[in-house]
Formats: sequence, C-alpha cells, structure tokens
Amino acid sequence: MLEITQKNQKKWFFDIWKKKGLNGKKVWNVEFQICREYLKEHYIDTVEQTFDRLGSIWDYCTGTWLVKIIRDNDNVSRCSTNFVWERIQKAFKNFKSEELVKREKQLVEDAQLLIPGAYGCLTTFAAKIGVSDVNMALKIFQLNGEKYLSSKKKDFKSVVKKKRELIDNSPKKEKVQWLNPDNVKQVFSN
Repeated sequence: MLEITQKNQKKWFFDIWKKKGLNGKKVWNVEFQICREYLKEHYIDTVEQTFDRLGSIWDYCTGTWLVKIIRDNDNVSRCSTNFVWERIQKAFKNFKSEELVKREKQLVEDAQLLIPGAYGCLTTFAAKIGVSDVNMALKIFQLNGEKYLSSKKKDFKSVVKKKRELIDNSPKKEKVQWLNPDNVKQVFSN
C-alpha cells in the first residue's frame, strides 16, 4: 500500500482491488524478478511459454526460492511456514487472467504526478520575476524555455518526441487525446 501511494503512485491498483472486492489496506504486493538464465535453464524461450508456466514459476518463487517462516525450530528446514505466506503460495491457484491496465492510463497518472512539482517550479519562477498572473508567467516561461532550447540547437517538439520515444521505446504519433477539452475534466477529476 505504501509503495503504491507514496513511492510509485500507481493508484490504478485501487481500481483493480475494488473490482475484486479486496481491502487495499490488507493487500500484499509480492514481486519477483526472473532472469533470462532461469528461463533458459527451464527451457522457457517465448512469452507464450512463460505464461503457460506461470504457475510453476510462482511455486518456485514462493515455495523454493523464498519462504517466510516461523522460527519454531533450531533447524531452519523444519520451521513452519508463516500462515500468511502459505496463503500467498496458494494465491496462484485462484489466478485468472485479467484485462491489463493500459499503458496510456499509467502514463496519464504518472503525468499528473508531475503537476505539483512543475506548478511549484512555475510559482517560484513567477515569484522570482515578480509576476502573479499565471498566464503571464506561463508566457514568460515559454519564451525563456524556447530561448534556452534554441541555444542548445533544439526545439520543444523534438525534445518531447525524443522523450516520448524513450517512454514508448518506439516513435509514436503525438498522443493528446486525453487532453481533449471534452475529456480534461473527466481525466483530472478522477
């Protein structure tokens, strides 16, 4: 919960939990990173094979590689498994493939997280130049930003395009449909 609300701000998880009737305060986030070496060792070469073997991978990760125990025996191999961990080990038995969270939704929420910092910078900028009108501050900021980029032999559009390619790992058309005036209130009120 703390990772989602404070560290990563992946608040779209709340929608998933709500649909499942889960209490977000009692959800455990268990993550494992499987390296290529493990996949090769187990003859998993494709994404399809990975999905076909998710249950086995989960069993290995939660039953062999990592087990939360109760220190009720001097011999660690004889210690009881923590009750909550036993439920986590069995969690994959109830696994059903669900619709994935669209990348666009994640990007929109990530973009919204930049607003407080960006607005803080803008208000500080305005205070330092002695302007209290937001439109005037934005215009001066824009002109100075363009001058800065020009000195670097760059322009706003090309810098955004390059950053977009880094985000998407592929060049895409400009995505501004979520900023359509009809959608703005809906997007930012959620």
